[in-house]
Amino acid sequence: MSVKFEGKPPFYLGIAEVASAHALDGSVVLRATISLPEMRPKSVPVQFIVATDVAKALAEQLPIAVRMARTVHGGGKWRSGICNHKRARPAQHGLRR
Repeated sequence: MSVKFEGKPPFYLGIAEVASAHALDGSVVLRATISLPEMRPKSVPVQFIVATDVAKALAEQLPIAVRMARTVHGGGKWRSGICNHKRARPAQHGLRR
């Protein structure tokens, strides 16, 4: 497998359709299924490992970010933890086809 990053960071990897976290050997594994229909026909599962202090900081930031996103973006409809709203286009994130 290979990954090619283009443009300037931070790199846009797509929209997480599903995400989860679990503990593994003193760290936290984050898993997500990423969708970018304009560039890939199928969703792609990804995972990465973060230190517990990074996971804790992320956990503290997520509720605030969700509240802000709902306020700024008009809320969307939330079902099963996934916001059902219009998806961003790749050009908005510096992606090229």
